[in-house]
Amino acid sequence: MDEIIIAEKLKKAYRYNTSLEDITFSVKEGEILGIYGREGAGKTSLLKILSGLSCQTDGVLMIHEKDGKRARISAMIGEPALYDRMTAYENLNIKRLASGLPDDSEIDRLLTFVGLKNWRDKRVREFSPGMKLRLSIAMAFLGDPDIVLLDEPMRGLDNQGIHDLRIMISRMNKEKNTTFIVTADSLPALSGIAGRSLMMDRGRFAEEGRATVFCETNFTGFSYIRLVCEPLSEAKKVLDSMEIYAYQTKTPRMLHILEQTERIAEIRKNITDAGVSIAECVLCSDDAGTGMKGRN
Repeated sequence: MDEIIIAEKLKKAYRYNTSLEDITFSVKEGEILGIYGREGAGKTSLLKILSGLSCQTDGVLMIHEKDGKRARISAMIGEPALYDRMTAYENLNIKRLASGLPDDSEIDRLLTFVGLKNWRDKRVREFSPGMKLRLSIAMAFLGDPDIVLLDEPMRGLDNQGIHDLRIMISRMNKEKNTTFIVTADSLPALSGIAGRSLMMDRGRFAEEGRATVFCETNFTGFSYIRLVCEPLSEAKKVLDSMEIYAYQTKTPRMLHILEQTERIAEIRKNITDAGVSIAECVLCSDDAGTGMKGRN
């Protein structure tokens, strides 16, 4: 897997302060990278440079080609930029026209994808904050970009919204091999979304770690399937064939499946029929936020 973003010693300085200093990292094509840190750490400044909305003062940023063309970047940074007096469809169509896309066939698919199909012709001023965020995500996904930058998309969402966001990002990543950079104010907020995380503090990266431990979060009331089997690669092929994309690899033999948990019997049967040896396939939940519980 080739690197699609390479940044070396990026710096962003203003007259009286510096927001970024010595930022060096890379992102592989198809990776979901999380960046977390408190407010003012420099996360938004970095995304603005990556998206082309701002320029670094010093350092080198390389966005590599994909399919012989420069990788296409889409971003959701800051508050949702929506026209309140227009409908969800009209907002997406304006973005489509500005992007030079030839027709509007993708708009209805995206509205369905983010759960706004029934609100297609409703004015945005009638939307809740969570619905506006969903529409903004649809706008970021419009045109099948190669790289999507999401600036604290979990902010203001309830538990169900965060759960749905995880699934949307996972599906887009697996269906289109889209590269994501997602920021948050803490590492647990990236659980179930990012495969790798970088901590940012005062304009610098402080440490690197994994952000895939589902039980680290405080979001309760959601179920998932814990699958232990081998070979895991064959199990993933079965899940993909069932159009189940929101899963996380925990160990070389373990997956957590975050969507369509009601299909556990079908999942178990199809994986077994594919010749995969299953050691465990149980429905789990963190019902009270005190730990994971499993049941057959």
